[in-house]
Amino acid sequence: MTTFTAASKIRSVWRDRQFVLYWSSQSVSLVGSGLTQVAMPLLVALTMQAGPMALGVIEACIWLPFLGLPLFAGVLVDRHRKRPVLICANLIRAGLQILVFTLSVTGLITLPLLAVIVLATGAASVFADVAAQAFLPQLVGRERLIQAHSANAASRSVATLAGPGAAGLLVQAFGPPLAILLDGLSFLAPAGAFLAIRRKEVIPARDTRKAVFHEIGEGLAFVWRTVPIRLMTLQSLLFYGFWQAAIVPFLFHGVHDLRIDIGWWGLLFGIDGAGALLGSLIAPRIHARFGAGRALLLTGSGHFGLLLIPALNSPGGTTIIGWGLGLICSGFALGVMSVIVATTRVKLTNDQMLGRVTASVRLLQFAPIPVGAATGGMLSVAIGNHLALWLTITAATVTISTLIPLRNYHGASEASQ
Repeated sequence: MTTFTAASKIRSVWRDRQFVLYWSSQSVSLVGSGLTQVAMPLLVALTMQAGPMALGVIEACIWLPFLGLPLFAGVLVDRHRKRPVLICANLIRAGLQILVFTLSVTGLITLPLLAVIVLATGAASVFADVAAQAFLPQLVGRERLIQAHSANAASRSVATLAGPGAAGLLVQAFGPPLAILLDGLSFLAPAGAFLAIRRKEVIPARDTRKAVFHEIGEGLAFVWRTVPIRLMTLQSLLFYGFWQAAIVPFLFHGVHDLRIDIGWWGLLFGIDGAGALLGSLIAPRIHARFGAGRALLLTGSGHFGLLLIPALNSPGGTTIIGWGLGLICSGFALGVMSVIVATTRVKLTNDQMLGRVTASVRLLQFAPIPVGAATGGMLSVAIGNHLALWLTITAATVTISTLIPLRNYHGASEASQ
């Protein structure tokens, strides 16, 4: 109760006009990204008539920039103002998605060209993600971080629910390119918002800078020696890698093997957002009630619901309902965990190193994703979609065991400066 009483005295982020501007523009962009989450694989599989291996390569290219670029992005973000980085990155992403639409409707799109474009888009996303995470504490203050992260996670959850569902209907009615165009236009919202935000940023003095690789090493070393951050990052690394490996066989098993209608497919890809929305909204209460470690373990068990996906293997409503239930349970787990993990990481890191620590975590979280995407495609070809689905989803669910050492960890104290 003490935690709730103290928290209730903190000025709400919803009374901060600049945060509301930041949050609303990010929400628009997230809905657009939800469209592409469904539309891009369908562009490859349906419009371009490519197979699982090609889809695995394109999915890998989306995430390939996360293999090393975040480390350099973290140094840049720590050395400079974040707003210009955010404005440029979002404008670049808008232009590239509009280019995909243009090439698709004119019949000029090819797999190699698409791979180059998604690589460039992924690179811009690296800078946007790292800068946004480092900018948030300066925007709202550290005492309101869990509110801000809860709000961001809620909007991400709504976008996950609305974006893919809308994408399925849009793709069914107009084809994948239109959904990708709308995603491109959505990036203009955060670009405009960051132009309008006027919150003063703290810029480190030039004489405090060190060699780039030395600063990169400082960020990685901090993640490694800070046990809660290290274990949370390890769990994310393993989960996202195995889940991405499951995406390719999941798509081909659902669309080709079981003939799931594309409209339902879009809804399924977004329905975990319903669970994530609930999880993100009540994450502060769960954190206060159980502490960070136990909250992560209790809610993380929701990932076991994903086992319903390979377990239900027949066309029809029962399978769709079961898959939806499993995805909602997993989404709830992700909703709670993302808020607690992000808040803990920021509170354990000072402002001068936040960009590098965020970048190091992004690298370690997302580096396995391109490997997972390519592996998922190869597994589908080698052993079949259904068996590949069993292997990858089972592996993803057991990653929660990496957080067992944090079972008695209550959470970070206020900002460590």
